[in-house]
Amino acid sequence: MVNSALADLAGGTPAEFRKAHLLDYVAARERDTVRERLQLLRSDEKSVQMEVHLRNERRVLLVARRRGRGKSAPLLVYLVNLRQLMNLEDDRSELLNAIEGAAHEWRRTFDAVETPIVIVAKDGVIGRINRAARMLVGKEYGEIVGRSLRELPETEPWLSMVDLTREVQERRAPVARQVKDGYRRTLDLLAMLFNSEDPRDERVIVIVWDVSALVDLQMRLEQQRTMA
Repeated sequence: MVNSALADLAGGTPAEFRKAHLLDYVAARERDTVRERLQLLRSDEKSVQMEVHLRNERRVLLVARRRGRGKSAPLLVYLVNLRQLMNLEDDRSELLNAIEGAAHEWRRTFDAVETPIVIVAKDGVIGRINRAARMLVGKEYGEIVGRSLRELPETEPWLSMVDLTREVQERRAPVARQVKDGYRRTLDLLAMLFNSEDPRDERVIVIVWDVSALVDLQMRLEQQRTMA
């Protein structure tokens, strides 16, 4: 019994196959080798895999195995067009390269943003942080990414991020807060869902602004008004 795809690959029809032996479709120079390998299925080996040429010179991968136990069990044979398989591998390789290139370009763009950004997963683990955020907190990428917010030092802005991410996930609405860190910098934090359109996506994006200069300016203006 043979399907039309295998018959077409071998250069025949299912009706012709019913009247012929598989070896009739193998290139004459390789028939003895294929016959010997298939004989092994009647003795020790459970499967056979080898590259052969068909009589139409198509190069295929022949995979055969016993369908059941015993020497009298029928053989199940697959013929895979190696050219198509190679093309498939080439397409797969090109796709992977394109994905890697897009990911690299995304990381470069993400790092080029001057505003500090942190992306937090559902369980509070930091999944991504850009260069501006790393410079703001004075830590390396490996010291932050992959760690839970609760594992980081109990200082700002990490302390507030724990509460903000939880509140955003519960309310599914943006939340803002202003804090002072250990360097007496005033930081504005805005947390929002990474993808609010997908109810299953619990990731939170936290944007941080250092507004120390603006706050100091406001305080000086207020002092001047008071003195006036």
